[in-house]
Amino acid sequence: MPPDPERKRTWTLAINAARARLLPSPDLPGAEEIVIETTVHRPQDVMSDRQGRSFPPGAGGRRAAVEPGSDPLEKETRAFLHKVLDALERCRKADELRHLGVFADPTTLGHLREMWEPALRDLILFESAKNIVDLDAGEIRRRAADEMKSG
Repeated sequence: MPPDPERKRTWTLAINAARARLLPSPDLPGAEEIVIETTVHRPQDVMSDRQGRSFPPGAGGRRAAVEPGSDPLEKETRAFLHKVLDALERCRKADELRHLGVFADPTTLGHLREMWEPALRDLILFESAKNIVDLDAGEIRRRAADEMKSG
């Protein structure tokens, strides 16, 4: 039986909050693994120790604590995930990506589910809430094959 041409365009994404690995099918000639990394910050690295202060109207000159308007770590995570999604979209538009398997830690998987564009979401064969980004490429591909067989 001739090899399935669609299989050559099946990629696997292994991702956590700091690192993403996009692994093309080994049958796709010339395609190489894409690694995207970000610096992981702790909350104290990006937020001040003290709350801001304001003078609310009608408070008679008293100051009040102000909660931060956004979560800087959340913004960093979303910016990182946008880079990953942009890379996937480039591969899709270049017709190198037709199917996608996803391994992500549970929190990152939740963020991705909120952020998938319909064109990428339609390519997903499976999602697995596992952080396997540090495994070697062969093991990630083996686990992806197992997920596709069982799914």
